[in-house]
Amino acid sequence: MPDHDLHEVLVSPLYLAGSTAIGDPGLQPILDLNPVRERDDLGNLSLRTRCGRVRIAYEPEQDWDTLWKIAVRSAADGASPFDPPLWCANFSTDTPTEIVTAVTHALADAIRTLPTDMELDAATLDEPAYGDDGPLDVLWGRGWRTGRADHAWTAASRDGFAHASWQRRPLEPEWAEQVGQDGRWYLGASHGRHLGWYGRFSSGTPVTVVTAAARAMVSPDPVRRWTGELSTLARLHATVTRVPTPADLARPRPRPSAPTPQAIGPASAVRLAWTTTTSPAQARGRAR
Repeated sequence: MPDHDLHEVLVSPLYLAGSTAIGDPGLQPILDLNPVRERDDLGNLSLRTRCGRVRIAYEPEQDWDTLWKIAVRSAADGASPFDPPLWCANFSTDTPTEIVTAVTHALADAIRTLPTDMELDAATLDEPAYGDDGPLDVLWGRGWRTGRADHAWTAASRDGFAHASWQRRPLEPEWAEQVGQDGRWYLGASHGRHLGWYGRFSSGTPVTVVTAAARAMVSPDPVRRWTGELSTLARLHATVTRVPTPADLARPRPRPSAPTPQAIGPASAVRLAWTTTTSPAQARGRAR
């Protein structure tokens, strides 16, 4: 699309908005913690928190369609960086960035709040002090249809484009969950041939983290995008409203033309409802 055709728009619902095409908003909660930064020769970026418990990769250049990789590792003494993570989350290229930001924001809050030797696992983050309604409860509260399949609890948005599930079947943690090709929890949107996006959370992911992603997914607030980065789902099925530019707001608006005055014709004879002249009946009464 030519540059002069690019303009900012508001898109709703969020789950049809697609990605912002830059990783900054999703990385910002962790960047605020002054993490260790690493880049490879392709320009992929990874962040590792100083406590070593959280590692996030933003990989626009890789073989899979998984753009975001989040891994939470053990805080125990002697834990190796090569050990399997306690849990992980993976998001595809077109995932709305606000959903990823909700997850990284929840992790950043936990890192600030909890001691560095405490695990960021379900046993810690899902305690009553941190817990709330589960993801499916949040979606059901927004009018989603919930149900049960053979091996999963499921939820679907009223328009049928967005879906969520909790898998009850056995999963392969190393060959599927850790590379983002399978997950205990699934969030996503698609329609027919338009694949849309997905977010997958491995077994052991705290319910509060998945709930944070679900809340962002069903946020009623429109999100800002540029027309050049709109996904196919957004173009075909979302509500897209152009954001007025400063030039639009400064442009003088035509004033409504004054109504054409109607020609005044001769006054018609109108009988008055009141008069200062004494009626004949009143005059006769006074003369008596």
